[in-house]
Amino acid sequence: MLTGMRVLTSISRWTAATLVVALFAALSLPPREAYAEVGPLQLKSPQEIEFHTYNGVTEMYIADTGNNRVIRTDIDGRANLIVPVNNPTAIAVDEDGNLFVAESGLTASLHSFDRNGEPLSLLKYNGEAMGNPIDLIGRMVTAIPNYPKLMNIKSLIVHRVFNPNNQEVYKEAKFHFESYGITGNNFPTTYGMVNARGTLKLDLSGSSLSGGSGSGFGHGESGFAIHLDGKVWESGGYYVDLEDVFNMFPGNGYSTGEIAVDFAGEMFYVVMNETKIYRASYSGASYYNRPTLQPWLNLTDDYGISEPHAIVVGPDNKLYVTDAAQDRIIVLNLDDTGTFNRVLGLTYKPQDPPAAGSFVKRGKQGQALVLSGSDFLNGYSDPKGSAMKEIRVVTLPDHGTLSLSGVPVQDGQSIPLASLNGLAFTPDATWGGTTFFEWQAMNSVGAYSEKAGKVEIMIRLKGDANGDGAVTPADALLITKYLKGKVTLTADQLEALDMDENGEVTEADATLIMNIYMGNAI
Repeated sequence: MLTGMRVLTSISRWTAATLVVALFAALSLPPREAYAEVGPLQLKSPQEIEFHTYNGVTEMYIADTGNNRVIRTDIDGRANLIVPVNNPTAIAVDEDGNLFVAESGLTASLHSFDRNGEPLSLLKYNGEAMGNPIDLIGRMVTAIPNYPKLMNIKSLIVHRVFNPNNQEVYKEAKFHFESYGITGNNFPTTYGMVNARGTLKLDLSGSSLSGGSGSGFGHGESGFAIHLDGKVWESGGYYVDLEDVFNMFPGNGYSTGEIAVDFAGEMFYVVMNETKIYRASYSGASYYNRPTLQPWLNLTDDYGISEPHAIVVGPDNKLYVTDAAQDRIIVLNLDDTGTFNRVLGLTYKPQDPPAAGSFVKRGKQGQALVLSGSDFLNGYSDPKGSAMKEIRVVTLPDHGTLSLSGVPVQDGQSIPLASLNGLAFTPDATWGGTTFFEWQAMNSVGAYSEKAGKVEIMIRLKGDANGDGAVTPADALLITKYLKGKVTLTADQLEALDMDENGEVTEADATLIMNIYMGNAI
């Protein structure tokens, strides 16, 4: 079963109240005025929601699982970032605003991105670079004969941990997930999907695993939340725990699932037995004064939701619930009966595309001309400040070969920014003159520039000092004027006019130029 999570980051009461006012103001606008030039964004099997506040701005992240993407929106539901990820079922945002996405299935892995949607450069504990995404199958799943190794990740949290024993501070990820394991040890041994909990240090210096074969973990959409003081809430299938404060066990017949916390009202909400939501106040709670969960809402009876993949309290003090089966997210009021507020509407205004500018590169006859990523970055701009991710070569140059790390580039080939330093143009051996190729830029949200930029390549012929693309008496005349002190030549011009390559420009070089012009020699 594919699943989700929620990690609710710190937001003060004052901030929450401010955002509620802003949200109501936006919702009061007529649709045409509020969403001019904006189109609807359709969800498909959404399995995760998270609100995160970074630099004073609260945004919503959604794992749009069926569409293989993660969407980031403002508090009014207007998308400002779309990150493609295969089968994303759980998401987390750390203290630095970095996005972590759990991919479920046979290729289960942990992807990490910065706020622009660019993959993070990850380092191991020993300083070595490591791959992104991080493979989870090999670290978390035990092989079962005749069963595939897979992970269906239900929940994810990424946070900074302090170890007082060695004063170590590190970042770790915690998961609730399903995989194939032993369900019964009586002969014959039986197998099936079992629940487990994994912890992974993100520098790959350690990991741990609990549950799994024959575990007593429940079968709900277990999950995490973060308290205002950084403590971790956890609902693990048969228990609810607030780190270092209290834990509670609802009892036999109950399976705890998703958890959401209302910090303003000091209430927490837990999905019980997959369809019912219970709630309790945690005001004054402690290990010796544990809260008691009380029934609040039956999602199946009231809203036709067979199993919510995620619940989370938003900045407008509403409860957001994913309904993957019906491709929607519903919003409920936190009143005594959980009355319906709305179906979440998401909109997307296609970002103004980036621009690919034109620039000139100069080279020498018979020598490869090397290009670099900075050449293209200098010609790149984006109205929203999105980073350039790659380029697409639209046309190929004449009179030579454009290659990437020695392999000829194909028409229409895309090249990541990190690989552009391996791009080079090798002119035909005896050719000199001007040629070009065209390129488009792609930004971090996958939009290409509408107009192609032009890379103009100027290969200077030996003897062509005035840059007109030909060797003529005018170039020989420049030598005569230079020798008489009437003109000053640049270093490039002096190199072009040194026909015999003896380090000096003399009348002998002028004679060689005239011979070339007359077709007599070279």
